[in-house]
Amino acid sequence: MLFRSVLNTASNLAGQGAIFFLTFFSTPYITRRLGADRYGSLSLLMTYLFAFSLLNLGINVSLVKYLAEMLPKGRFDEMQRYFGTALTTLVGIGFLIGGAVCVLAGPIVHRFFNGPPQLTHATVLSLRIASMAFVLQFLCQVASAVPAATWHKNCSTNRSEEHTSELQSRQYL
Repeated sequence: MLFRSVLNTASNLAGQGAIFFLTFFSTPYITRRLGADRYGSLSLLMTYLFAFSLLNLGINVSLVKYLAEMLPKGRFDEMQRYFGTALTTLVGIGFLIGGAVCVLAGPIVHRFFNGPPQLTHATVLSLRIASMAFVLQFLCQVASAVPAATWHKNCSTNRSEEHTSELQSRQYL
């Protein structure tokens, strides 16, 4: 059990390290290829997506937890209510924020983007497309909760079976 925890921790650290190094070494390349103006536009879009993705309020994580707890007990009506509530909440938030940003994309770009005028239209269009992606991101987070809960359920079932067989083997020794 301890070995598995150490292995999982090392795996998470390796993944985070890979992301860090990819970002660190790819940023100069991307900046050089896009140029300062286009990179500024990309930074505006990424800031928008990351800032508003925090508004999921941990709903997807809690949904996975509750679904994983209810799945072995067969409480499917409750699971459906949790899933529906999470879906309604996150997609509602996504449409509200995404719609507002889509409508206000022009003023947002004119206020916060000091790039050349020829990039303004492309940046407004990109911000509107990112607003649609924002809604889809929330939708995918809720949809991915079901497979994640199933995986967690299977992992906990396997762990309890391993623990039971370990206890049984100790009794016979």
